[in-house]
Amino acid sequence: MNKANEIKLALRDATNAVNRLDKCGYQVIGISLNQSTPVITINTPPKHRILNGAEVLCVKERGNAPERIQSARFEGCLVTWKADPLSIQ
Repeated sequence: MNKANEIKLALRDATNAVNRLDKCGYQVIGISLNQSTPVITINTPPKHRILNGAEVLCVKERGNAPERIQSARFEGCLVTWKADPLSIQ
């Protein structure tokens, strides 16, 4: 598969996922197609609306304190959001 086709497929997957997330009431705040899998960022959902299979990750950027995020696979994409401090414990 060539690069143009990979971009088209990633864009299709991201568009489908964003549309479904929107219909389900999640607020999309960012999309990245820089990875092999599209990454969609949403606002932190209420605890009862967390996507199935979500895991807490710790991400550290240079010179910054670690940030905890949650992520879940959804419609061929990775959906991420800031972890609720209460869900970490």
